[in-house]
Formats: sequence, structure tokens, C-alpha cells
Amino acid sequence: MRNASRCLIGACLASLVAWACSIPVHASTLAASYFEMGETDPDSPIISISQPAGSLVSTVGAGLGPNGFPIVSAIGQSDPGGSPRDGHLHDFNSTTGELEWWSPALYSGITVLNNPVYPATISLPFFYNNFYTDTTVFGANGDDYQAFMTAMFVGDFTLTTPTSIAIDICSDDDSFVYISGGVFGHGTLVTDNGGIHPASCTAANTNTALLNNVVPGSYTLSAFYADRMHFGAALRIDSNLSLTAPGTPEPATILLTVLGLIATVACARRQIRRGTSARSS
Repeated sequence: MRNASRCLIGACLASLVAWACSIPVHASTLAASYFEMGETDPDSPIISISQPAGSLVSTVGAGLGPNGFPIVSAIGQSDPGGSPRDGHLHDFNSTTGELEWWSPALYSGITVLNNPVYPATISLPFFYNNFYTDTTVFGANGDDYQAFMTAMFVGDFTLTTPTSIAIDICSDDDSFVYISGGVFGHGTLVTDNGGIHPASCTAANTNTALLNNVVPGSYTLSAFYADRMHFGAALRIDSNLSLTAPGTPEPATILLTVLGLIATVACARRQIRRGTSARSS
């Protein structure tokens, strides 16, 4: 009986150690939500305001609204009149000013995408050239002639020391990255790759001043994507952060839990030894 107990505890201990060692401490996982924008949506043919190199001038503002979506800037909300290609946006909430491309609740022109090809979470780096609503093989086929893809990705992270954050996002068409929590408040725009354009990246449109030596704290990264014109839909996201989907324990927390279990097993093993010694004497 004693040998069996030792073998069982030893096996449990070995399994827990193996589990702890296999945890990808620097892995990043984001919760993903996917939506469809109709091909004839008022915002689908719009050419957004051009962005001067090195600036954050776009059709979204610097913050997130009460529902967690980007607030359209004054430029984006202005209506100079003329053709549909007039540079301003239409799909924004008149009360909160939020862009509605990711909210069926705020705008009936957006629907949840029910395509089992797309996963509920993504791992970084994430890169797909064929980011279409009707894809049947993830990243391999499809087109945007029936509807346009919009998507949002959310991940939490904790900094224990001052850290310079690196974010790499490329897209065809719009992409925006916000960070909230701590010094970033309810949400601050840190990367702006907005507008209808071929696949392009964000080196000139990332606010590196905000991302240098970010103070320790708990934060949330929110990335928004929208395809709004035919002939291409692509998205790439990467970062030096260790991100976890909301509601998922961070790797460090899991590791501490595992170490706690190992300590508990070790204590139980010592108690068995003591009990055996007492009975022997």
C-alpha cells in the first residue's frame, strides 16, 4: 500500500512538473469576434482622409466610447456633402460617437459572422491574406463580393516593470489598436492604419511616445479591423507583449497555481512518510 501511494504521488508530481514546464510563458492569445458588413454599406466605398506620414490624423479619435468601440473624430463626423466618396463616415452612433462596424447591437447593417472556419481565439503572430467572410479554408480562399469582413481582437496583459511596447499591425483596409487601463485610461489610440488602402503597415502611424517605458500595471489591448473595398482583405498582428484572452489566467498565474499544487503534493507525501514511521515505531 505504501509503495502504491508513493508511486501515485510521484506520478502526480511528475505530471505537474511537466505541465508547468510546458506552459508558453510568452505566448499571446487574443479573443476574436467576426462580423459582416453589407457590400452596399454607406461606408464601404468611402476613401478616408489621407494620413500625413508620422501622424495619427484619421477618421477615428484618440479614445474608445462607452461600448468599447472607437470614437469617430470630428473630421470623420463632418459632412461636406457631395458624392458618397466624400471622406466622412456614416456608420457611427449619434449619441456616443462610436464607429459601429463591430456592433450588431448598435447598427443593424452589421451582423455576426457565423463561419466555423474562424477561431474564437487567435495566437500571435497572426497573418492571413484572404480575410474574407466566405472563406472555407482559413486564409486560403474566398472573396469580398458578397460582404466585407470586420473583426475585433482583445487581450489582457500585465507589466511588472517599465516596458517599451512594440505593436506590428498591417492591414487591407482599416486597422486600429487601442490600449486601456492605467495611464491609458478608458482607451487610447496607439496605432492608426485607418482608411481604404492596399495592404500597408503602421511604422509611421504608431504613437511610439506613448509606448515607451510604459509603467507597471494591468492593461487591455483592443485591435479593430475592417475590409471596405473589393480586391484584397489582409491582416497581420504581432506584439512583444504576453497577451491573454479576457477571462483566461495569465501564464504566470497558471505557473504559480501549478507550483502551489506541487507544494501541496509534497506536503502530503511527507505526511504519509511520517504516518508510516509512527506506525512502524
